[in-house]
Amino acid sequence: MVRFASGYPVGFADGFLDGLAPHQPPGSPLPGDWLYLGRVFDMFALVTRPEGHLVADEAAVQIRWWIDSACRTACGHLVR
Repeated sequence: MVRFASGYPVGFADGFLDGLAPHQPPGSPLPGDWLYLGRVFDMFALVTRPEGHLVADEAAVQIRWWIDSACRTACGHLVR
């Protein structure tokens, strides 16, 4: 539901996330980094699809942006 949240109407992703955590089954609490883990597993599943798959290609763009952002934050410059 939050795979490409930047393309959703304002408030959609926040509303989804706010509603998800409080409704977990008893005995199945979410780990503290559940959103990060969900994104990692989701993106891994998408990038294993063949090139030319619309959603997987968009996921690859998102992953490149995450890597680029992390590199700029960690290194102070753009790494290519």
